[in-house]
Amino acid sequence: MNITFKYYFFFIVVLLQGCSYLDDINTKRLFHHFVNEHLNENFDSFQNINISIREHDREGNVALVTNNNTKGWIYWIWINDKTDLIKKTKISLSRNLASLDTAKMKILAHKFMKYNMVYLSVDSTHNAYFTTIDRSILIQVNNEKFVPSNYKKGWHHIKGKWFENMDY
Repeated sequence: MNITFKYYFFFIVVLLQGCSYLDDINTKRLFHHFVNEHLNENFDSFQNINISIREHDREGNVALVTNNNTKGWIYWIWINDKTDLIKKTKISLSRNLASLDTAKMKILAHKFMKYNMVYLSVDSTHNAYFTTIDRSILIQVNNEKFVPSNYKKGWHHIKGKWFENMDY
């Protein structure tokens, strides 16, 4: 093997490791900024709701899927990332459709987009789970019976009720 190739290979490996380290630092900065900005925020308006970004299109529209596991409906919302306008909506699962409040879902969609996360879920005990684009997990614990450090190894306390998963 050519000695120059070995040096280039070594350089590329070191560079990639550095990029990985920077990604970890950026995730931590994102978490700490998010926690400081939303330290005492109440996410109860999202209770029993899962909302996630599913896709982007060329026009800058983001497809959000919202569902309520306890009620049995799935509601799609396409929202323009730049103008914040809702372009269209669609119901794709409609068990117990009477429980679907489309006006509330639109308000929650706008609110969710401001968090710059890819996933948000609030369970029945008011714990809020967030996922970043790199699949890192952040949780706001509001139920003392569920504390991540006792529930699963790899959780790190950030501040207040906020924890981050170190196992991503």
